[in-house]
Amino acid sequence: MLSPDGIGSERVPPPRAPHPARAAAYEIAECLLSVEASDERAAHAAEQFLSGFLLERKQAGSQGRTVSCVIRVHSRLPVPRVPREWSGFDVAHGRCFSSGGKLFFDICDSVVSVGARARTSVEVWLGQTERARTQVAVVNALSYALQAALRRAGLLDLHAACVVSPRGRGFLLAGTSGSGKSTLTVQLAARGWSYLTDDMVLLRERGGRVEARGLRRLFSLTDETARASGVSGLRESLGTPAASDPSKRRLEPSSVFPGARAAVCVPQRVLFPRVTRESRSRTRELSISEAMAGLIKLCPWAGYDEVTARDSLRTLAALARTCGAFELEAGTDLLASPALAEGIVSDGV
Repeated sequence: MLSPDGIGSERVPPPRAPHPARAAAYEIAECLLSVEASDERAAHAAEQFLSGFLLERKQAGSQGRTVSCVIRVHSRLPVPRVPREWSGFDVAHGRCFSSGGKLFFDICDSVVSVGARARTSVEVWLGQTERARTQVAVVNALSYALQAALRRAGLLDLHAACVVSPRGRGFLLAGTSGSGKSTLTVQLAARGWSYLTDDMVLLRERGGRVEARGLRRLFSLTDETARASGVSGLRESLGTPAASDPSKRRLEPSSVFPGARAAVCVPQRVLFPRVTRESRSRTRELSISEAMAGLIKLCPWAGYDEVTARDSLRTLAALARTCGAFELEAGTDLLASPALAEGIVSDGV
């Protein structure tokens, strides 16, 4: 385990198990991830976590295809320590240490190690403490591992919902938890829009334009959002509390909006919603530089992952340059009127 100040003396990584207890392959956006677990508990944790994402399970090895990144998960091996000379800084749920392009995360008493090359392996040691064994802590640690692996595979994750209008226009709703992304996604789906996800997208730049794909499979909704939506059967379809935020409950969106999920889109507008208690919603058009600043804030890896930073920033710049961007102060009128939400997102007025 890490020492009290987060710095130890051992080098990383420690010896790992010679053979995985279980291995699986997952595909998204033509990228293949291999997930290896060195014990049954690690295998169960990884499988349960990954089931919440839009990853297609493949045969291990997947007929000789090139693996974009390998994620190795352990729950019985000793948790490594950070070399003393590595610099560290705070990140959500813990600290990150870096040296020469390598990244080393201490997340809720678990450790995630990321190599210094593209298409490299990501190593996860689930901690032995009571804190590390909670469901939330395991999800937090594995989230860092998945995001790192996707970046090494050339896919940039962004904290955003994504919806597609009946006319085929793509819209990103970019914001942190509680900014109103899920509320707007549900309201627009109720108006006949398609959705990719309510929380996390993957971006890839191709030929100067940016493609978006949904990453998280399930929605997470508060009871207030479910009540205000007016969608028949929505509250009854809510499941167990979300691991990352127990104030929200999980929803399989296809149970309420069958056939409405879209696989990919090219976003034409980015909105940055923020929930207010004002009676009226307002929007403000953003400059390219303001949009870029907002995107970087929601994608902090782009600033400190040396291996992928250049590609990440290029993708975000292409998104800011090719999309109109608006700040949305979401008032109480949006909860009362899905039609108003449709007009604001479509027109930015």
